[in-house]
Amino acid sequence: MLIQSHSGCIELLPVLPGAWSEGSVSGVYAHGGFVISMDWTGRVLKTVTVWAKNSGRGTLVSGENEKR
Repeated sequence: MLIQSHSGCIELLPVLPGAWSEGSVSGVYAHGGFVISMDWTGRVLKTVTVWAKNSGRGTLVSGENEKR
């Protein structure tokens, strides 16, 4: 619902429920040692903070950028 991570790609808010049109989360772990905090309003991502616990690369994708 909030984060989907696979193959070096971290997708933010991929299937956000309608009841959660506004909200925030912090400290959510994603594959590759990344920790994500974010908030959204009107189902649109407003801020994102990413901490990398390991060295490496990853790609962030939000619903506004791309649909799979």
